[in-house]
Amino acid sequence: MQGPDQFLSILHPPGRPAQYTHLIPRLGYLRVTPSRTAGRVDVRAFGMVESLVDVRNLVLTNTRDGATRAVPVHRVGRGHYTGRLAVDENDRLAVIVHLRGGARLRSVFEMPAEQQRSS
Repeated sequence: MQGPDQFLSILHPPGRPAQYTHLIPRLGYLRVTPSRTAGRVDVRAFGMVESLVDVRNLVLTNTRDGATRAVPVHRVGRGHYTGRLAVDENDRLAVIVHLRGGARLRSVFEMPAEQQRSS
């Protein structure tokens, strides 16, 4: 079963990795920032007022060439996690976040080829 459409915002500041942010209707936002040069991906979970939220647990997976694997993550701060992953073009990142209040945020991010050329 497919969930509701999620608005995707892409911010790509010059000289910095692109930020991909999905709106999760009525719950908040999930943002991934893959850094090819650093070989990692940052994940942030925000509430509806765009402040970082209290996360109970976060799962990050990467699908490449039809194979999906879990990416180990560690907590950097409130609502902010990072994982070691050199994101490739056409990878698919899935993020599932369980908040301390019981809500669940889920999103899938398709990595476009042009993201890799510029970060």
